[in-house]
Amino acid sequence: MKWLDIPNPYNKHLLSLGENYIQEYMTSNLVCAFAGGSVGRGEADEYSDLDLNFYIVSDTNIETSQNGIFNNSIIQLHSHPLPDIREIHEHPWNYRFLQEAKCLYDPKDIFRHLRNEAVSYFESNDGQELMKKQAFEIIDRRLKWMEESIQNGEIMTASIAADSSWFDSAFCYSYFNFGSLSTGSLFRKVVGLKQFEGFRDIYFSGRRSGIDGMLESLKIYRMYLRENYSSNFSLDSVQDELVSRKATRHIRSAEFENIKWQLSGEAFWCFLSIANGKTFEQHFEEMPEKIQESLRILGFIPYSVEQIRTIERYAEEIRSLV
Repeated sequence: MKWLDIPNPYNKHLLSLGENYIQEYMTSNLVCAFAGGSVGRGEADEYSDLDLNFYIVSDTNIETSQNGIFNNSIIQLHSHPLPDIREIHEHPWNYRFLQEAKCLYDPKDIFRHLRNEAVSYFESNDGQELMKKQAFEIIDRRLKWMEESIQNGEIMTASIAADSSWFDSAFCYSYFNFGSLSTGSLFRKVVGLKQFEGFRDIYFSGRRSGIDGMLESLKIYRMYLRENYSSNFSLDSVQDELVSRKATRHIRSAEFENIKWQLSGEAFWCFLSIANGKTFEQHFEEMPEKIQESLRILGFIPYSVEQIRTIERYAEEIRSLV
């Protein structure tokens, strides 16, 4: 096997699993396949699943994601239309994940050439500048969303938007200053910043519940949405197992705040999957009291406007460090 020279046994197992999955479920429109996430970075552990990505040729431009169990392991399968290099040059921030991709299937060398050219552009001055521009535009959209929510009196949504602007700024800092695409290591990259300490005081003041309570609340919320809305990738019960694994990993390394943040993020991801244009306030008010309480446990409690403005300032300051 070509993965025998990889020292990480979890990576070796999951990469081999991916190859076997491709051999069994290969379709005629498959061009190439690669592993992403912790497996792509070579950082898989006993809690990791396999993020398996297919580039396909299709008449539609639709991306799909689904959870599956293969040989007793969890695979998250993502199918994408095959991009051309021009698309990657125009939207490099959207394709930054290619830097940590580990190829599993590429019979015509298409992925190798695409990835090499993409990474070369990402590392160029022009590529870096465009990536920063596109990343900063996302932060600006979060801040605009925050401002509009304040003006509309939707303080809970404004609080979420402020948090989002801070986290997007922190991701930019982590990527452009350290080259890191890892969500799990984000806090380690920003822990020394005063903008993290100040944000932490506000953000975790509403997240004082224990991790077990947050895990159970997330499970209850996901189950309610699955039963009352069209089920989708983010609502799948497999996601609860994956979140539980992440929690165990971070608890073992005493990263309690990290997993609390990720649990809140998971809940918001579930909301976005069924939102259909509703604000979080509208969604919250429609929920039965039991689900509202679950959301409060998960940290969905509005800040004061002063706290929102403080987070906005911290987000802008972190962005200036990029």
